[in-house]
Amino acid sequence: MMANYYANGRQVRGYHIVNVALHCACSVLVAIVARRVMRITALHACLAATLFAAHPVHTEAVSSIVGRAEVLCCLFFLLSFLCYHRPVYSHCIRDVVYRFISDSDVIVLASLTTLLLCFRLWILQGSFPEFSEMDNPASFSSMRTTSIGVTLLVAEGLHRLHTRCSPALRWCTTSLCFILVLLFAARTWNRNAAWASREALFESGIRDLPGNAKMHYNYANLQKDIGNTDLAIKHYRLAIELWPEHASAHNNLGTVLTSAEESEQHFRYALHVNPSHPGAHFNLANIYSKRGQKEVAKTLLERAVELEPDFCEAYSLAALAAEKGDLTEAERLHRMALSSDDRNADARNNYGTFLQSHGRSEEAVAQYQQALHLQQNHTVALLNAARSLRSMNLNMQAESLYKSLLIRIASYEVAIRLDPDLAHAHLNLAVIRHLESDYPTAFRHYQTALSLDPKNKLILDNMAKLRRRMTRPFHDCV
Repeated sequence: MMANYYANGRQVRGYHIVNVALHCACSVLVAIVARRVMRITALHACLAATLFAAHPVHTEAVSSIVGRAEVLCCLFFLLSFLCYHRPVYSHCIRDVVYRFISDSDVIVLASLTTLLLCFRLWILQGSFPEFSEMDNPASFSSMRTTSIGVTLLVAEGLHRLHTRCSPALRWCTTSLCFILVLLFAARTWNRNAAWASREALFESGIRDLPGNAKMHYNYANLQKDIGNTDLAIKHYRLAIELWPEHASAHNNLGTVLTSAEESEQHFRYALHVNPSHPGAHFNLANIYSKRGQKEVAKTLLERAVELEPDFCEAYSLAALAAEKGDLTEAERLHRMALSSDDRNADARNNYGTFLQSHGRSEEAVAQYQQALHLQQNHTVALLNAARSLRSMNLNMQAESLYKSLLIRIASYEVAIRLDPDLAHAHLNLAVIRHLESDYPTAFRHYQTALSLDPKNKLILDNMAKLRRRMTRPFHDCV
């Protein structure tokens, strides 16, 4: 997965090509198992592999990036099975038994098992894994491995039938299998359409599983992200009706409700169900901050940051500390965010904003410049740097940056006029309008960008930040 990221970044085509290649490898291994283990003819082994490859049950594992876990599980299972079968098939069981009786081999096996367990405990900071009801610790599907047995049984049945039946019956059964493969392929082709976009996937889930709370929750998240608040509320409520203990559904419903009292009830219930839910702590802190209960808000934010040291939450806590006049604590929190990821352009930009707001313009400009060095197209840092230079009476440098910004705005607007389907142009123009406090225009461009690029997490994040900017007292990073 890491190699995929370095080679293709966030472009999904490379991930999908690798998933397809792994699926092909699994299909070849199915044919090898059929030949070596079941000892059927090459034709019937190829039939088993073809049925496995075309089966629509594998659509999710191949189409979804996270489905690679299932594909790899199947691949290593088949390889392990072939490695196990080899000594059995060659009648060398005695050699295997002798190997495990050997003192040194037993010690190595026990030592490696202990080391792996200790490593697991070290990763989890000395505790065993704990899962809530909403977690999915076994994320791979058993359907992939069980389908191997089904296809092998079909191939074995045909092999035995063909050795006993007439040529006419063999032709008939072979034709039926060919039709079955075509039906599998057609169903897989149709099923792939559901994975073409986020909208298509969640709409398919709602149609196929109307009684599944997770389907309604995912669909509600989609509607919230694209601005359909009423529809989001409807499906969050349906998810809660089907699964009353769904903490994230309560939390997300609270973020879209207009009533602060009702929102607070849902945030509190989310924490009742899952006391370690960072989002519910963060959102409840917002409500207390609006009421002027700064200490309670600070406590909740500290707990949110402790649970999930994410930059934006830490920055909100820094802004709250700055509001109270505790500049030392605010700066410490900003530096803490930088220490966790010193190559985060947003963290540099937000620290610069803090420095600029307290008269430390030169230091602020240095942070903006580092942000631009890390991310050359960081429009926010560019605009902030221009403002800081202007406040320092460095008008020529500020003017140069403003010209650069205006050129970018003009180029984005021209690009959109020439091709309205350029998602990145809509996104960048939305960011600039966002900074200029032209929220309706920004939101409109975000929505257009999202419709063109539904899987772009940056667009979804920025839309969420725009909503918080309009409704919350904290300074969200863009």
